[in-house]
Amino acid sequence: MYIDSVNCDEYIKQMNQLKQMSRMLHLLQHGEIYKNGLRVKRYKDLFNGFSFKKFKNFIKGKIDHKVLEKKISSFKRIEIGTMESNYFSTEKIAVYTCIFGNYDKIYEPIVCPDNIDYYIITDQSNIRSTKWKKVNIKCFHEIIKDFSNIEKNRWFKMHPAEVFGNHYRYSIYIDGNILPITDFTEFTNRIGSTGIAMFWHKYNNCVYQEALYNIYDIKKTKKEEIRNQIKYLRHCGMPENYGMTTCNVIARDHKNPICIEIMDSWWKEYISHCRRDQLSFPFVVWKKGFSMSDIASLGNDVWNEDSLLVMEHR
Repeated sequence: MYIDSVNCDEYIKQMNQLKQMSRMLHLLQHGEIYKNGLRVKRYKDLFNGFSFKKFKNFIKGKIDHKVLEKKISSFKRIEIGTMESNYFSTEKIAVYTCIFGNYDKIYEPIVCPDNIDYYIITDQSNIRSTKWKKVNIKCFHEIIKDFSNIEKNRWFKMHPAEVFGNHYRYSIYIDGNILPITDFTEFTNRIGSTGIAMFWHKYNNCVYQEALYNIYDIKKTKKEEIRNQIKYLRHCGMPENYGMTTCNVIARDHKNPICIEIMDSWWKEYISHCRRDQLSFPFVVWKKGFSMSDIASLGNDVWNEDSLLVMEHR
């Protein structure tokens, strides 16, 4: 929200009330009743239209998960303390998401602060939204014309300055499955010296363990590509337990040259090697001589963050 455009105390009170409602939803999602319901649904989906192939994949997934549990090691991170929320700024902010294909539905933001514009970058033509403005991607046709849908998403994810830099100093990227609850201005006020701010990774602290998750759990990339990425990182000297951030919420300062340099390098690593941006980002940060704590200033856990809700992908 712009400074002096509202009664600050009343506005903070309203944001806190929204966060309290969000906290109740988080507690529900993490409760045993909700988790048991998900388990029942999972088994129901398995046996609804039963096939041997579906059952075989289910059993294989269970086995892979057991293998993963033996391979990964636990870690303990010193968590960021509770941060006071500052919802006020003199700057206009672009909050944007990218949806190519039919991977995610569109979630309407709960609030519309006067200094925030919401944008969607998509190839879908039937967007029905009162809050998301559609970016004209024809301007970027020559750049993205040969990319897959995932590569298109990643290019826009890593190049906000090219899209918004002439009109906005700050942008905040969010994955398509994220529902904004409160005023995201507080995220730009947490940006540090690198010009980039993300959340710490919830599950691990090491790019090599993240690679194991990709092989045995996520399974969106061929095992050989992940293993080649591990070899490449070890050959370059990437240390273990360097730190991990989640890349589904990214606040950036387009006027910060470090931010621009890291984003350009991130894209080059991503497009030249394994197509998992989570694996290439810590490497770029390490190579540039920064620590992950220079980046992870948004909070400890995006899945437990009261200012937003992480929904299921389609």
